[in-house]
Amino acid sequence: MNVEDLERELTELRPRSISPRLTQRVAEQLAPPPTRAVSRTLGARAFVRRSAVLAAAAALFGLMAWVGWQPASQPTAPAASAMSAPTMLNYQQAFAHSAESLEALLDLHSAHIHLSPASPLKAGDGSAQSAL
Repeated sequence: MNVEDLERELTELRPRSISPRLTQRVAEQLAPPPTRAVSRTLGARAFVRRSAVLAAAAALFGLMAWVGWQPASQPTAPAASAMSAPTMLNYQQAFAHSAESLEALLDLHSAHIHLSPASPLKAGDGSAQSAL
């Protein structure tokens, strides 16, 4: 292969020139979209309207927060008499009030049924029936 043949092959491999139609289509796609002219008064009206809606929402939120944040009256701990039998409801109400009131209720009931730390109840031995 000689040099002239190589040059001819290289000339044939050159890319074709870009058509004017392709250049125009690319330019149209890259151009920024046309902007819509908005009058100054319309922009100001929209700003005022949005500001009014925002202020109303903030006032509503503030009112709801103020009403919701007022302290509620605290429920009192359930008073169990020495004669009342221990129930799950009594324990739940005492625990809902505070851990100390639950401890006091447990102490009251344990004193009522005469339990001592030295004689714990065991399941199935009948000692719970005799203690009540």
